[in-house]
Amino acid sequence: MTKRFVFLSVLLLVLMGSTVTALAADTDPAKKVSIEIKVPSDITSPGGVEFFAEKHAGLFFDQDINSDDPYLLSIAASRDLKANDPLRYVLTGSVQQIDAAEGDNPAEADDTIIVLLYIKRDGMFVPLETVDAKVNKDTNLIETPKLLYAKIKLDNLGTDKVNELRIIAFHRSQMSKLDLKKNLQITDLKVVARTYTVMDRLRIGITEVMRNTFIPMLK
Repeated sequence: MTKRFVFLSVLLLVLMGSTVTALAADTDPAKKVSIEIKVPSDITSPGGVEFFAEKHAGLFFDQDINSDDPYLLSIAASRDLKANDPLRYVLTGSVQQIDAAEGDNPAEADDTIIVLLYIKRDGMFVPLETVDAKVNKDTNLIETPKLLYAKIKLDNLGTDKVNELRIIAFHRSQMSKLDLKKNLQITDLKVVARTYTVMDRLRIGITEVMRNTFIPMLK
């Protein structure tokens, strides 16, 4: 019995010594911890939008600023009559004609526009992903050379609930140095999604009939 007690005591002391050594190694100031931060290669690569948005969060999500003039991109929101859902909307617009010779950091004539979509939830702007996107699926990013066309689904239905959108646009070639007054457009839209009226449902029915009847005849 005495031998067993001595053995267990020695084993306990050995384990305690190992634990203390491990803790001392972890708290050693001379020990360097290397943390690798992966920077996305492009805004359209996985994690690129989140990284870029966080980098410019102070500018993108300042609720007290927005662009007075849509000088980069015209934007409008309308109900998507192809979808039997009053929360489904379409964002449309066109890229404004640019003069490649103007500005301190002029855009190229064949440059594309990057568009980031956000919606306000609980007082904060969060990503608003596009619906049925052919490119950049499951993201709030659209890239276009000339025309904006994006299907979205709003949060709130009813005249007493406003959907507050923030649309951020800039030329791809200038995304490394953004300036609200020169090459960055921040547009805030307030959209009220109303329930369908009888006329709305009639228009939707006509649109559906035309799509199923005449469009196949043209193919």
